[in-house]
Amino acid sequence: MRRHACLGLDPLAESRGAAIALVAPILAGVSSPWAVWITAGSVGATALAVSSVLMAGLYLHVVWWLGDREAELRRHFGRRYRPPPPDLALAVCMGLAASMLAPGLSALALVDRVGLPRAAGLVESYDPAALGAAGAAIDLSPAIPSRTVLEVIPGGVARVFVPRFGNPTPFALSWNATPAEFCIAPRRCLSVDRSSGRVSIHNEVVGRITSVGNVSSPNASDLLGPPWEILNLFR
Repeated sequence: MRRHACLGLDPLAESRGAAIALVAPILAGVSSPWAVWITAGSVGATALAVSSVLMAGLYLHVVWWLGDREAELRRHFGRRYRPPPPDLALAVCMGLAASMLAPGLSALALVDRVGLPRAAGLVESYDPAALGAAGAAIDLSPAIPSRTVLEVIPGGVARVFVPRFGNPTPFALSWNATPAEFCIAPRRCLSVDRSSGRVSIHNEVVGRITSVGNVSSPNASDLLGPPWEILNLFR
């Protein structure tokens, strides 16, 4: 302890400093997707891959710096080198893995918060009128068994595929947009959260907008009118 004091070193402070230095790249990886999305308006797979590599490189640089620091302290105290204990080596390796995974996991949280179209920069907000003009797909799987997608098609005709006898069956139905809702005739409306893209009925989330554009017109053979699976959502 006296030698530490003579050198102006505090072992506890050194340990805290090392822990902070190792955690910093992980925290930077967690915040990087949000920072990219806020500044650039979108975040993509390439940006996530670059961020993961950068965070891993930064973490390894910190580990290298701490190793040099430890070697300097050994020279000051005249100590022999001792391999780190297994639990410390495991913690360092887990930290490296965490620094690489942090951007991707944080991006998943970003997509869950604002929705994929907004995270990808396709829309600034989920405005029903604008989405109706461009076309959009609403995933209704949380409320209807199997994968049920309602496609809002420009021109006032929507299409929904519902599971019938093990096969997806298309239905064509009319729609119109309000500032906050997609309304399916007759007078049945899906409320849209403009920030997250979640769709709800009677304050219960029934689906989410998953894509914008890239929708096709329904075939003439599609059945007209909302199927009972859709009508049951409004009861």
